[in-house]
Amino acid sequence: MLNFARVTTILGGFSVLIFSIPVLTQEQPTTISVLPDTQPNITFNVTTKAGQCPKTVSLWNLSRYYEGGVEHTAIADTLPIAGNPELISSTNKFVQFKAPLTKAYELCNGLATSETRTYYSFRFRDRHVYFKVNIKNIPRYSLVSDQKVIESRPVVRWQVAD
Repeated sequence: MLNFARVTTILGGFSVLIFSIPVLTQEQPTTISVLPDTQPNITFNVTTKAGQCPKTVSLWNLSRYYEGGVEHTAIADTLPIAGNPELISSTNKFVQFKAPLTKAYELCNGLATSETRTYYSFRFRDRHVYFKVNIKNIPRYSLVSDQKVIESRPVVRWQVAD
């Protein structure tokens, strides 16, 4: 009887170890706390309606692919043209930040969008730049998973499942 209890205890210990290994080895979501060492990899041309606007505005778009989907992290490089951003609106499909424009661009009224990345946009008005991530029209399952400010730049992490 003592041997049976000992064997049961040992097998129980091994089963906990074996069944916990997949959980321990699964890749965890990335967390961003500093800017990338590279230059922003997407540039938007600014269409000026009135005032003096910057010619372009950029962002880092970091993608991490995993089985069943992709995680995107967008970091808007607004610091060269604006002050500290603040989160003004957020849902699981939409995020919007605003930041006060620098003196050089405070009268800018303009827009920066992309035909291929329609989920990102920058609007310049009322002495602010508004950075928006809108994934409402992505046909597959999608979700905003994080939004924050890092080094005075707005950051939005969102995911799409296949």
